[in-house]
Amino acid sequence: MKSFAKFSALLLMVAFFATACGKYEEGPKFSLASKKARIVNTWVINEVLVDNVAQKLTEEEKKITTEFKKDNTVVTSFGGVSFTAEWELSDDKESIITKATIGGVSSTTSSKILRLKSNEMWLEGVDGNIKTVTKYESKK
Repeated sequence: MKSFAKFSALLLMVAFFATACGKYEEGPKFSLASKKARIVNTWVINEVLVDNVAQKLTEEEKKITTEFKKDNTVVTSFGGVSFTAEWELSDDKESIITKATIGGVSSTTSSKILRLKSNEMWLEGVDGNIKTVTKYESKK
């Protein structure tokens, strides 16, 4: 009888996780790592879509790195130049909010998370009527 109870509990857990809706449109449906733990990484651009049309990346663009750190700083580096900003998850954990000050001018950007895995992250930005999806892959 004890083994039946354990089996039933296990079956209920599996059924719950198998049918749970994922937080992000493109997945994953389930992850043991926290959202912040999956974001903290060094990323390179894999693909950029502007209004669902793939853009050709230059060799320089392929070398851009974006490192999200545990202390909520983000460092973007390209061509020997680096910029540091602050990042945080939105309250609903569906977007990454970036706050930067460059040349005395402050800006805040919000990017919707479409996919968030430990080795893959897709972010969507909207500027007016133009939707840009940037697909990153882990550099590590």
